[in-house]
Amino acid sequence: MEETKRIDIRWLKQSGRLQPYRHGRLTWDCGGEESGSINYFMYPDRMELKFNARGYWDEEWESIHQTIKFLETPCNYGGKRKWFQCSGCYNRVAVLSGLQGRFYCRRCCGLAYSVHSGGHCGHYAMQNGRCRYHGGKSTGAKNPVIKHGLYTKAAITQRKAMNRLIRQSRQLMDEIL
Repeated sequence: MEETKRIDIRWLKQSGRLQPYRHGRLTWDCGGEESGSINYFMYPDRMELKFNARGYWDEEWESIHQTIKFLETPCNYGGKRKWFQCSGCYNRVAVLSGLQGRFYCRRCCGLAYSVHSGGHCGHYAMQNGRCRYHGGKSTGAKNPVIKHGLYTKAAITQRKAMNRLIRQSRQLMDEIL
């Protein structure tokens, strides 16, 4: 999936491109050279893409106009989060991938992340060589200082204490019943 042209709604938001009635051009590069570009126009409820593309076997370029709708979900502490609505399966997704002239979610494109298909990522690895973030193979350094989530000492201690309390409560329930 990392080799396809992708549009990430989180990056659009962070870079200020998700504002209504904003327009511009998104570009991709490979090895320092531009490998593709599209023109976009933002509306409050959708994004319109205009670009030229051709299939693998096609010699003629086709002018493409694609509309991608936005979905919104409420955030826990107020506000709303925008998502893309995939034109193929109508699911909400954060990233759309370009495949033969259209942008769809990775499931509709039949794409897998490289770490799920045998590739390696560059994140810090645990002692077993797996990535701390997603459990896939990692080529990153094994750094015992950087930990997060389920692998921190506090999280492991808390999990053990919770499991002990659950076992004790089950024993008490068995004695009562």
